[in-house]
Amino acid sequence: MFAQRAMDRNWMPKLALWRQKLNVFISLRQRMAHFIDNIAYYLQVDVLETHYTQLMKRVSQAEDFQGAHRAHEKYIHGLVSACFLDHHVLCTSLEELFMHCISLVNITNKLGWPCQEPSSLARPRGKTHEVGWRGESVTQENAAFHLDQLDMSEVLGLTTNFDRRFHFLFTILSTKKQEMVLSGLLLRLDYNGYFTHTMGGVEKV
Repeated sequence: MFAQRAMDRNWMPKLALWRQKLNVFISLRQRMAHFIDNIAYYLQVDVLETHYTQLMKRVSQAEDFQGAHRAHEKYIHGLVSACFLDHHVLCTSLEELFMHCISLVNITNKLGWPCQEPSSLARPRGKTHEVGWRGESVTQENAAFHLDQLDMSEVLGLTTNFDRRFHFLFTILSTKKQEMVLSGLLLRLDYNGYFTHTMGGVEKV
């Protein structure tokens, strides 16, 4: 039927474009989430919990106040070092990566995407209604409109900046593996050896 062919010709190119945009967007979001989750785990478990346990052990073994004070000083020094607060390059790189993640959040907020998983927006399943982040009712047509408004140059630029900064951070952490307790963090960040096999040389920026 002519109407059926016309609808297919109208729908399929847009569907392919939406999926292409979503693939880039979701891939970036997943890499950012992987980075954030593992940094949070490192700080909470590898650093805070481990150092606090050591502090309690040293304090319990201290013979006087001076011994407890030295244990606390060592605890503070260990936290500062393990959290990279005394390393300007690492601290700056982490701050920039966090800001890139916030930039992605700002893009999604600006688009007003709904709470449902973005990958489901491009599936032709009828006029299902969802509640958006801002409380409005979002139909599939509205979701498609949001995708049309997505500035891919902004997303691609953010992807390049995030990947470059992450590779730089990963390289610096790798060189300091012997100085800090970073083996667990590096192993989790480099899941399945992805970055050690793909990043090659890293441009220092």
